Amino acid sequence: MIHESFIQRLGSPETVRKIDTAVLKERYAALLDYFEDSDVLLEYLDHYGEAVFKDGLLSLTNPEDYEALLKNFPKLSSHPILPFARTAMGNFYLIGEIDDETCIAFYNIHTESYLYVNDDFSFFFKRLAGNKPNMEDEAYGLMEFPALEKYGPIGIDECLTFLPALLHGGAETLENIQKVNLKENLEILAKPLTDADVETRRKNGHGMKLLIQDDAKHNLHQTSFGGYPVREVGAPFEWPKCDCGAELQYQGKIKTDIGYEQIFMYNCEDWGDPEILIVGSENIEFVTPEDPIVALRQTETGVQVNEADTNDYESARLQQSANHKSVLGQQNGRPHWIQGDDTPKCDCCNKKMRFVAQLEDDRDSAMNFGGGCGYLFDCKEGKTAKLISQN
Repeated sequence: MIHESFIQRLGSPETVRKIDTAVLKERYAALLDYFEDSDVLLEYLDHYGEAVFKDGLLSLTNPEDYEALLKNFPKLSSHPILPFARTAMGNFYLIGEIDDETCIAFYNIHTESYLYVNDDFSFFFKRLAGNKPNMEDEAYGLMEFPALEKYGPIGIDECLTFLPALLHGGAETLENIQKVNLKENLEILAKPLTDADVETRRKNGHGMKLLIQDDAKHNLHQTSFGGYPVREVGAPFEWPKCDCGAELQYQGKIKTDIGYEQIFMYNCEDWGDPEILIVGSENIEFVTPEDPIVALRQTETGVQVNEADTNDYESARLQQSANHKSVLGQQNGRPHWIQGDDTPKCDCCNKKMRFVAQLEDDRDSAMNFGGGCGYLFDCKEGKTAKLISQN
């Protein structure tokens, strides 16, 4: 049952050592029973053993070698796992549990993203494993492929990683990547952040900040939602408009190191992408629309910015000492994707844009994302920004 398409896509492997699948079948019986075609996984592991494909883009691994190490990561600690493959950057495909469903999942050790992949091993090996478009959309491929091209090949016991790590304030760039021992890297990344790590992240501006609802109004120089947008004092201001001529509705502004990133969204049948206007000056004033009923929201709220000691947004949001429903979103952390990584590229330089903020739906002072979240990205060089949503 070894699929020809798998070899056509990934080529002949470098087999390192055999895997005793009889042991795996007994040890992981409870997990394997969730799948109608778990025999396909066992056949691949038996046929190839521990094997490196395409210079390390994908490697089949012995689950027993990595289960304990991966269980040290918070998102993997509370349920059984069976890690069976990994990528050049040490990210794992595994049997895991997402939203109470046992499935094939993808865990990114660098960003802590934990995503559903599929529930069919035949489909996974035939269509998904090592598939470039799929990896670029769902499995960190936009970083994996250029990193492997620059630093590969990657051996079975190696991986590429960010130094310093992203969770310790390192930059998510190719220049910040090095080749290291895989198991040692897993041990390092799974350790909780120390007080020194948190302080370093804060000093470097990488620490995640929770955006907490505040009753303060008229926040001219701070992040806020609702109310009025701002402009440089005395400067002309062209309010974004729909094709029908109506002014877009102003949602709020996020204060960043390149200015005030102001969000305007469509509020009529001629729906379109949100528009972001960036005002880079500190010498600012409020600006009013022609039609306040259409262009302004009924609510207005300020934002209290709280530093978090984790880069995992969902954990930080739920740990908020007050009612977690007061959390309007996050800034400077990592996006907690609902449907998978959808990081946009800048229209000016064609590079991946920088994550700025994640905004919650269904709050009195937040925006309408169809029950999901909004994700704000920008480009420091081009001074541009985009807002996308997932639900």
